[in-house]
Amino acid sequence: MSQANTPSRAGIFLEASKKLRQDFERVKNLPHHGEKGREAENILKIFLKEHLPKRFDVASGFILDQSDQVSNQTDVIVYDASSCPLLETYEDNLIIPSDNAAVVIEVKSNLTAADIKDAADKIAQIKSLKKSAIDLPPGPWNINTIGIVFAFKSTLSIETVGSHADIDCSYTGGKGICSDTNVSS
Repeated sequence: MSQANTPSRAGIFLEASKKLRQDFERVKNLPHHGEKGREAENILKIFLKEHLPKRFDVASGFILDQSDQVSNQTDVIVYDASSCPLLETYEDNLIIPSDNAAVVIEVKSNLTAADIKDAADKIAQIKSLKKSAIDLPPGPWNINTIGIVFAFKSTLSIETVGSHADIDCSYTGGKGICSDTNVSS
């Protein structure tokens, strides 16, 4: 095998990113903003299902904690499918226990200042839901749900998007930023 054909993680991720952007480019031709948003969410869900370990699944829906507090509707929820009871299923939404919600993603076609505030508020509300502690030494540990904002384009700087305390990661137009605030003891 020649050096040019040797796979690399960077090359594989770059190709996957290119395909994702190409799929999103098609969506911008839809004339209805609501449908454009729904298609963007579906593209991201398909992409994640193809690339995440099989232990995880992806859906839209709601998160419910042990105190029966429920989240707002969430664009994309990545959850531990290997141990997750689906509390309720509908055609386009699931209700998932908070203990099984690993990641929530708010998807925007064009991220504005109002959108980032709305996404940060939704993520903060989800993070306020109770989760069971995991009792591993030197724990117990509280594993927080990771909150991500995913946008195809924005006039906001990535630093502005990343400056919201409850947003752990953001991806906007090919650039991303993450913080390390997911685990506490």
